Formats: sequence, C-alpha cells, structure tokens
Amino acid sequence: MGAEVSTLPPKSDLPYPEAWAKFAGDAAAARGALAAISELDTAALLAATPPVPELRPDAWNFQEFMGCAQEALNIDARLQKRIDQIVPKRVLEDEFWRLYYCHAYDILNGGSTLSTTSAGSGSTPSPLNMALLKVSDDSTSNAIISAFKDDTTFRILSQKETDGILSRDAEDDEKLAAGIAKAVAKGVVEKSPPVEKTCKINVLGKSADVVAAEILRHLGDAPKTGCVLVLQGLSGTGKGTTVAKLQATLPRAACWSNGNVFRALTLLACAHCDKLGIPLSSEVLTAPLLEALMSCLKFGKFNGEFDINVKGHGYDVLVSEVANTVLKEPRVGKNIPTVAEVTQGEVIKFAAAAAEAMRADGMNVLMEGRAQTLDYIRTPHRFELTLPEPIIIGMRRAAQRMMGSALTGLKDASDPSAEAVHIALEESLAKMLGSSVPAAAFGQPISLSSAVLEAGDDTSTNSIIQAFREDSSFLLLSKREADGILRRDAEDDEKLAAGIAKAIAKGVVEAKPPVEATCNIDVLGKSADIVAAEIIKHLGDAPKTGCVLVLQGLSGTGKGTTVAKLQASLPRASCWSNGNVFRALTLLAVTHCEKQDVKLDAAALTPALLQELISCLEFGKFNGQFDIKVKGQGYDVLVSEVANTILKEPRVGKNIPTVAEVTQGEVIKFAAAAAEAMRADGMNVLMEGRAQTLNYIRTPHRFELTLPEPIIIGMRRAAQRMMGSALQKLKSQASAEDVRLSLLQAAKEML
Repeated sequence: MGAEVSTLPPKSDLPYPEAWAKFAGDAAAARGALAAISELDTAALLAATPPVPELRPDAWNFQEFMGCAQEALNIDARLQKRIDQIVPKRVLEDEFWRLYYCHAYDILNGGSTLSTTSAGSGSTPSPLNMALLKVSDDSTSNAIISAFKDDTTFRILSQKETDGILSRDAEDDEKLAAGIAKAVAKGVVEKSPPVEKTCKINVLGKSADVVAAEILRHLGDAPKTGCVLVLQGLSGTGKGTTVAKLQATLPRAACWSNGNVFRALTLLACAHCDKLGIPLSSEVLTAPLLEALMSCLKFGKFNGEFDINVKGHGYDVLVSEVANTVLKEPRVGKNIPTVAEVTQGEVIKFAAAAAEAMRADGMNVLMEGRAQTLDYIRTPHRFELTLPEPIIIGMRRAAQRMMGSALTGLKDASDPSAEAVHIALEESLAKMLGSSVPAAAFGQPISLSSAVLEAGDDTSTNSIIQAFREDSSFLLLSKREADGILRRDAEDDEKLAAGIAKAIAKGVVEAKPPVEATCNIDVLGKSADIVAAEIIKHLGDAPKTGCVLVLQGLSGTGKGTTVAKLQASLPRASCWSNGNVFRALTLLAVTHCEKQDVKLDAAALTPALLQELISCLEFGKFNGQFDIKVKGQGYDVLVSEVANTILKEPRVGKNIPTVAEVTQGEVIKFAAAAAEAMRADGMNVLMEGRAQTLNYIRTPHRFELTLPEPIIIGMRRAAQRMMGSALQKLKSQASAEDVRLSLLQAAKEML
C-alpha cells in the first residue's frame, strides 16, 4: 500500500472483516465480486456512503482493517494502481480504504456498486441510436446514462432530480408516519411489528426482467401453493415495473393496492357528511365513525373472484364495478388525504387480512410500497430494491426526461444518425437546465443593438441572454460552456487537493483548518458594482483600520471583476496573488537544477531543497512598499522589479506546475503571513481564489459568490463569445435584426 502504511497486523485470510462472513456467502465468490471496486471511476469510488456506523468518518479505525486491506491488495492487482492514482491526490490512504470498505460492505451484503458503464451495468451498453431511443425502456436509459455520465451538467440535472425525488419521498414518509402514529395511539396497530428479514436486491444496471428473475429464485417453490410478496424501496428503484414483470410471470398473481380501499372509505365518509349537511374534516372522522365505515367494507369472493364489497350509506356495490366511476368522482379525490391521514392503521389491517385470504386460496399476492406500511404485512417473502448511490435514481429520471424530449424533437426526422440522436439528447438536457432559470434573472429586456454590444459589459451579456434564452443553439452552446468551465474547475480542484494533501502529509499545514463562517452572495441579476457594494456593507467599519477579505466561487461568477471594483472603492486596498510566489520559487528551483545539471522534476524537489528555497523569499516593506525579496541562488531582487522580465521567462513558465504541485502548503503559509502583515499595517488585502487554499487564511471576512443554476455560468460565457464574434463582423450602424442574426450565426458556428 502507500507510504502511510508502515506495518500491518497479522495477515487476514479474508479481504473483509470476519464478522462480515455471515452475509458474504461463498468466500471465493465474494473475492471475485470485490474486484469490481478497482474498476470504479474516481467519482463513483469517492461517492461511497457509509452503510454501517463503523464506516462513518468519525468512527473509522483503519488499524482494525489493515490486515484485510493487505489481503484485498493480494487478490486484486489493479487495486494498488487505483491507490497510486488517488492517494494522496484526492484523499489520504486511510480515507481511501474507508471508502473501499463502504463499497465492499454493499457488495457483500447483496448489492453491487457503481461502475464505469451504464451507471453500473457491468456490461457494455447498447449503441445509442434512434432504434434504441424508440424502445424507451431501461436499456435506453442505461445507454443515455453511459453516454452522459461524465457530463457535469448531466450530473447537475441528475442531482436536482434526485433531491426532488428524495424530498417527495421524505414528505410521503412523514405523512405515513403521522398516520401510523395515530393508529398506534388508537390501538389499531402495534408500535413495533415483528418484521421478517428483508432481502435487499441492488438493481444497479439490472433490467426489470433480471430483477424479477432474481426475486423468483429467492421465492423458490412458494408460488406453487401461493404466497404474499412485499416489495419496498425508494421511488425510482423500479418497484412498479418489477411488480408488473412478476405478475406476468407468476401463476395466479394479483397486485394489491390500498388506493381503492382509501377511495371506498372516502366515498362512505362523503356520503355520511352529505346526509348530515356538514363538511368532511378530520374532526368529523371520530373513532366510532371510522369503525362504522370500516364495517361497511368486506373482502372476499364475489361471483367467483376476490373483490371488496362496499355496503352502507346507500351503497351496495363491488369496488371492481365502480373503480373507474363513483370512486373517481372529484368529491372523493379531493377528500382522500383527509381520510387517509386517520385511517392508515385500519387500511393496513384490512390489506393484511385480504392478502392472507388470497394466499390461503393459492394466489400469489404482490404488494409494493413503503416499508412503514408493509412492515405490518406478515410474510417471509420480503424484498427491498436498492441503489448504492442515490444520484443513480436521479440519473434514471433525467435520462427518461431527455429520452421523451428527444423523441419529440426527432419525430419528423427521417432516419436520424447516431450523432443526431446524441445532439437531440444534449439539446434536451440544455433546455431542461435552461428552463429552471427565471427570465427576471437578467434584468429588464433591452433591445439588441450595435451600441449595446459595443458597451461590452454585463448589460450587454444580459441582453444577449434575454434575447436567446429559449433558442436551442444558444442553450446548447451555454450547456457546453458550463460543462467546460465546471470540468476545468474540477480538474483545478483535483490538482489543488493533491498539493494540499502532500502539504498535510509533510506537516506543513493542518488537515482541517478552523474556517470562519462564509457569507454567500447570490450574484444572479446583479452587476459587479452591486455585488461589491453588498460586500462593503457586510465589512462595516473593518476597512477603516485594515482587514483581509477572501473571495471564492466557481469560475464565471465574477470574482475578478468584483475584486477590481472593491480595490477601486476601499482605502489602501491591495490584491494578493500567489502567482508570483510560485514564479519566484520556480525561478530558484530552475536555477538550482541548472547549477546541479539535473532535471527539474518532483524527485529533485526534496523537502530539504523546498525548505531552502522558501527561506530565500522574504515578505516585507522595501523602499516604503510591501514587496517580496528573492535572495539566493545568485539572485537579490524584488519581485516588483522582475515580475515582467525574469519571472516571465519560458524556463520559469513551463516548470511552474511541477513546483506548484509540491509547494502548495508552503505558499499558502507564506501568503497568510503576508496578508496578516499588510492588514496589521492598516491595508485592506483582497484575496480571491479556491476555497481549498483560502480556507488556510484566517479572517472573519469571508465571501463566496454563487449562482442558483450552474448553466447561468455557461450562458454568460456563451453570450460573451457570441458578442466578440458578432462585433468583428458587424458593420457600423447595423440594424437590430442584423445584430440578432449575427449573434445567432456566431452561436451556430461555435457548436
């Protein structure tokens, strides 16, 4: 393993804790299954969530797993390569192994994990073409996910879909919990029913047919004589589709739903209130009335088929006869929530008795829903559909929405190519992202003109966005620009993380600095002047005596422009950049290596040499001004004197990445000390950049510029590019229509 692991406890015979063997099954098969972890893409591997308390970050004890980790390395040669790729660039080694065992636990406990194809199918997805798009099933969704899994904007849409689904599930769970709590309080159901063991099935990358077949294997011979099967899981895991497959496969299978029971009760409650001339409310639904209403429902065989007889309050009908008529009346529909809230327990008991009656008659009863209600159904055949990462639910939903939109867009196309299908899907994604941006976000619409473009400011870009915000070419260009910006930001963050991880390993900086509260400022629809004024208001009187202000945020949120506005407004303001510190260190490193006639690489930059080079830099006042003095390796100069000469030499520029990778910690400390020295002298120090480095600057004045929708960053960049291109081609005194056409042509040429 990596450098942090120096000794190991006695060798383990298993690549996982012995306690896990009780659910891991066959050891040889388990070893083979764990090999899938080393094939994960980095994002998926790092996205693991703790399935048990011992794997939570605050409880993780790597020492207890070290012997197992060594055995995991022994059985999977690829694992060490993944460690070399990720440690310490993204995480330290003990964290890598915590994440590894989160995935391992899920796999061994009957699941799978997110792989690099088809969001975890483990197999090559079908080619994404028009024929597959028309199929519109899980194979289509998997192909779309595979095609867009590395697209940052697709992941953003997927996360939004995930958040929406989980939020709705949580709301439904809360309502169910309230209803069941009332049932428990009334003594209708027990508080903690004796729930049988549930078989969890990871549906990642599996079709509904495969999942259904897996459930059938678990059922064994039970369907021959009849059984009750309950199926639970989050929305989006495929419960409904799986139940449909099971119903088509099993003999004498019936799907049970509580929906018509609630509708029947609501119908009776409405009739009762109508007779009394009172509105239906929860106060009316007293315990005696509910008992009377429940007594009007009878489950059994009628005309040779199982059904529900509704008899009372003027009715004597079978549910099957009125399911699509009386039970669908508006007065029933609007009052269901009121009735359901106070009859959860009664309906649960009714459903359990009905399911048992059908089972006793040799039927196979399929019940899908929430665990909170299904826990009251007694059966040994319990299943839960799971996904290792919640975002996969959102990916499925996003893929389904893109599929539907693309099909609509291509309905008149004659045999579109695979490329055309991909572009149609990408346009659909762009439209979905763009639709979430309010029109008012870019201020009052201003007619496009040559004068507006020539202004070249935020008013110009906002006017272009307003004019083209529903245009498919503009949205697609915006989506691609956003994806590029976010991707580059992620790459830069990864490089920074690698440098900081090395600094932590060397003991140069601490792993978790005590970061002060950060003030988030939504810049949507605001000019740089307004954003700067908002920051100055938050600063209060601090600038009068000097302060350090840090400003972070994604690329494209306007950090540079805002800092320029602040510098122009605040007294004795200075913008700090680490750039010249890295250049000065690189100059010293290059000179050292030239003298030693060795190649400048990571191996040459030993801790001792880095300490020597840092000692050659001194920050302070020189000639009455703050500056950096470079003294060593034959130099004795101020950075201000050589910033545009020696420090810009090619031999310096090309080697900066090599030096920066191993000096992040040293430069962060140097910058923090310099900022504090200037603040103590009464200056206002402005520092903008990445949170990873700014977190090491101690100051109470922390700000982050944000945008509610990342595609807005792409819209801004697309508008700027279109404006630049159009200005080069437009003639003086061009008409508004010429301006619009020129901008549109620019967008199309950039795609």
